[in-house]
Amino acid sequence: MDLIKAFVEQCIVYERQSRLLFEFSSPKKRVKAIDRFSHGVDSLIKKQSIVSIVNSSNVPSEYFEGDLVVLSYSHIMDTKISCSEAKEYIQMGFGPIIIISSVGKAIIKTEDFDVYLLKFDVLK
Repeated sequence: MDLIKAFVEQCIVYERQSRLLFEFSSPKKRVKAIDRFSHGVDSLIKKQSIVSIVNSSNVPSEYFEGDLVVLSYSHIMDTKISCSEAKEYIQMGFGPIIIISSVGKAIIKTEDFDVYLLKFDVLK
């Protein structure tokens, strides 16, 4: 949860942070938190944390470094995932998919297949 907390506090707009942290902390409410990343991600993410928006086949390898945690409908609890699994999942899976790296990078794939690449400071 510490990695998810750092991601939310640094990448999500202030007005949505407490709600998302509450939903991510409750196994019963996690689906609602994941739903929020389906559409309208632009209004959810702090603009300064967005590095770029790319096609799912163009995600740089640096986004698959470190320990990776995935959140999706198939992975409600923050499930650790290998680099190769993450690459395949982001290309083949249906959104919303959130992959957070322990090196301060995150990938968000929406239901519209937009892929947002984010950076944040893990140590804050």
